[in-house]
Amino acid sequence: MSTLHNNHRFEQFRAGSRVAFEYYYDLYADRIHFYLQERTGDWVTATDKTQEAFVILFTDREKINDEAHLCPFLYTIAKNLSLKYLREKGRLKDLEAELVYSTKAEILVPEFPKTEEAKGEILMALRTSWLSLPAKKRRIVVLYYWHKKSTAEIAIRLGIDIQTVRNHLSQSIILLRKSLDGRWEEINLFFS
Repeated sequence: MSTLHNNHRFEQFRAGSRVAFEYYYDLYADRIHFYLQERTGDWVTATDKTQEAFVILFTDREKINDEAHLCPFLYTIAKNLSLKYLREKGRLKDLEAELVYSTKAEILVPEFPKTEEAKGEILMALRTSWLSLPAKKRRIVVLYYWHKKSTAEIAIRLGIDIQTVRNHLSQSIILLRKSLDGRWEEINLFFS
């Protein structure tokens, strides 16, 4: 019965029904806004791009075959809008420089910038220590220190409690200090 109702609503949406469009807007607007805010780093831009995404969705609604394809279609629009925005603002490099998640959701190792020999040694020591952390702790450390995300943002992104994020950060610092042995002060000086 509900599948029949969903199919009917989707057909109404494809026919241009405002009520059906509002249903899908209410269903997906917050998720698309969050996605765009993560990609652009700006709440106002995300709001504008969310509205633009839904205008495009409505305009191109006949390209969507069924309700199952509506959400992926909408996320593709949002992704393309964010890439266009970042390209125009010269921030595409920032997005490309972010860590890439593999299909297993493991974070790939970030490449540190090439520096003089002494700084290179410090960075390599830090990278080696970082790689020794468990995957979940590595992910949290990278999001917090490398991407400057708050503990609340990390908790939302990873679907865990804020206190769990804080615990992982604290434990990670302890593990990094141990693995870096006597170089911790040298590393702190390097980054200050």
